[in-house]
Amino acid sequence: MAILAVAASKGGSGKTTLCLLLADAFARVGMPVAILDADPQASSLQWMRRCVAAGDKPALITVEAAVGEIALSEKLDGAGEYGVVIVDLPGVLNQVVGVGASRADLVIVPMRMSFHDVTEAVKLLKWLEAVVGHTGPVNARIVVNDVDAIAQKTAAFREAARFAVQHDLPFFNTVLRSRNVFKAMAHQSGSLSTVPADTDQLEKAKRNIGDLMSEILRMFPGQDEEAAAVDAEGQRAGA
Repeated sequence: MAILAVAASKGGSGKTTLCLLLADAFARVGMPVAILDADPQASSLQWMRRCVAAGDKPALITVEAAVGEIALSEKLDGAGEYGVVIVDLPGVLNQVVGVGASRADLVIVPMRMSFHDVTEAVKLLKWLEAVVGHTGPVNARIVVNDVDAIAQKTAAFREAARFAVQHDLPFFNTVLRSRNVFKAMAHQSGSLSTVPADTDQLEKAKRNIGDLMSEILRMFPGQDEEAAAVDAEGQRAGA
């Protein structure tokens, strides 16, 4: 079982959307996934309720409430039946984030490429090292999120990228693009296989989140076969 904690020091980073997209991607290759919603806003739980109400509950995905340090610890202790556990942490730096990060195999930090968001990511990583680092090295990595092709050409984007490089932030190679289908899935219900959208856009979205999932799988021993299956799916979709 791999435990992935998705963390941000503020709202609006795309944290819950990333949790849902990753869960959908893992489920699509046959891995049972539990999302533990530790955020009092309960956005992941609300998404699952919308799915159930629409008769569109995704296969292999379970969402459970885990608000508070004790509840989160107990849920993690009992989650051994799942291939992947994704913890949707609160968008503040508190004890629940500390518990989730300390139990996680990998902390994933979604970040938009703006000066403010880079500053928040730096703060979060320093906080994790100070609060959780005494138990061992914190395995954390940043995914640049919601990237718009036009925004990439702006001076603000380039300045934020330079600032991130100066702080030697640990990034995934995969960048998640700004995609309407990502937002539609998170704000409505269902999965990338059922959300109504142009077929070409859906396939591009699946490949994008699939590339990130493949990177994550390759970070864990014994997951090469699953990563290879993900790569093969992406190649077929791109054919």
